[in-house]
Amino acid sequence: MRPKVLMLISGGESGGSRKHVLDVLDRLSGVLDVELVCLMPGPVYEEGIRRGLPVALLPQAGRRDLAVVAALVRRLAAERFTHLHSHGGRANFVAALAFRRWAKAHPERNLYWLTTVHSDIRRDYIHHGAVKRWLFTGLNRWALRRCQHFIAVSRAFARQLEDDGIPPEKISVVYNGIDIDPPVDGYSRQQLGEIAGWDLRGDEAVLATVGRLHPVKEIPVFLAAAAKLVKEGRPVKAVLIGDGPERERLEEWVQEEGLADRVAFLGFRRDVESLLAAVDVSVLPSRSESFPFVILESLKAGTLPVAAAVGGIPDLLPAECLFAPGDVDGLCQRLRHWLDAPAERAALAERLRQRVREEFSLDALADKHVQIYIGLMTRT
Repeated sequence: MRPKVLMLISGGESGGSRKHVLDVLDRLSGVLDVELVCLMPGPVYEEGIRRGLPVALLPQAGRRDLAVVAALVRRLAAERFTHLHSHGGRANFVAALAFRRWAKAHPERNLYWLTTVHSDIRRDYIHHGAVKRWLFTGLNRWALRRCQHFIAVSRAFARQLEDDGIPPEKISVVYNGIDIDPPVDGYSRQQLGEIAGWDLRGDEAVLATVGRLHPVKEIPVFLAAAAKLVKEGRPVKAVLIGDGPERERLEEWVQEEGLADRVAFLGFRRDVESLLAAVDVSVLPSRSESFPFVILESLKAGTLPVAAAVGGIPDLLPAECLFAPGDVDGLCQRLRHWLDAPAERAALAERLRQRVREEFSLDALADKHVQIYIGLMTRT
């Protein structure tokens, strides 16, 4: 009854799902046999190697390369894995084909397939053209209909799965986790200024947003709110941590609005927590999220997050930290309040930080995964 788990992921992920999967792998590898297989070299595999985690490559030349399915089945059989745990649309499709082939090739051996739903599957491919968006979304939903169990990273995603016809008993809600301790080695304001190319004055407030520069992240809402506060005469500056297809367009907008000296694009960074510790408020304006890791990172760094009320965010943040997605005025209202109340802001951030320590630890995250793996073996 001891699970042996092969986790499968595309490998090109650079956001919260990458962090989530590697942290789960790190904790699980201490209590059971587990391996993470990537379908391409990239951020997941490279970071896994750096961290000394059990990661491997099973290269897929492209989405049409289905030879990887047979290779995956051979690996599952040779290493006697009991569970196949996929993450993301591409991995889900490969897993569905492998699961079907396994049933024909090894009818005498059970293989349990589950997936973690990290995002809104209806919006995963929003950055693609209409044809690819329709195709990739359709293939993912086709695959998911064949899956045995689902881990949703927020209650909102669990409800979406139920709306798509997935029985509630096949869904487990498991939030992202983080280790609050040890404390973040945060940058000083001077160091932050040097990184951003500023000479920060003592009265200037710094806002930050972290994430891919991608349409679903609604970065223009963040920039519009910062611009509005600047026009009101507030000494506000903004940093964007992350990279993506929207960067050039966003940089052009900043130039056109005359905000080049107040907005810094830092690109992809590995020191996110240190940067967050040096800013006044973090902002997550996305129109679609799961239970975003950056909210936990911000609280670990001691910085209060303000976020759009989407996905699992309202499960953690109180109403006074939330605004309606796309609502620039609503975001400005929240920012004015918190920028003008530093003591209240720090106290709330600390209370939320303590809640994360108690309810969203990585150990609890790993325990829930083990329970789900064992539960599948006993129920099926």
